[in-house]
Amino acid sequence: MKPANNRGIALLITLSVVTILVTVTIALNQRMRNSITDAAVTRDRVIMAHMLNSAVNMACVILVKDKKNGPGDSLQDDWADPEVIAGYLSQIPFDDGEIRMIISDERARLQINALVSYPRGRDFNPNQRKLWYRFFDLLLEQQDKSDDN
Repeated sequence: MKPANNRGIALLITLSVVTILVTVTIALNQRMRNSITDAAVTRDRVIMAHMLNSAVNMACVILVKDKKNGPGDSLQDDWADPEVIAGYLSQIPFDDGEIRMIISDERARLQINALVSYPRGRDFNPNQRKLWYRFFDLLLEQQDKSDDN
């Protein structure tokens, strides 16, 4: 009897082990990259949440200070001046990123919900109705002027 030649089997086992090790290494590398990316995204979200909270808190400080100065609002107040707001925000240091904030007076805008006296009734609020009629008259007037040109 002739002895069997086992050299080919040893080569196949070695190649199989190397293939498995390379596959496991690539999978671990992908998992590590995903973990690093997830950690960076989480870090950025936490930083942005702190920046957002800082801006909201600073806006509250500016508005409380304005309320203490008097009941009226004007465009001369600190909350309406972008340079003053930028000065306040510069006091909040962040290594990366920048906080910008705009405070606007919502009462100075037309309030569509004030047009109807709900829930007390479903009738139009007369003052708001006049305001809206004036607004639409001006709007239609401007549109007519632009159509004529």
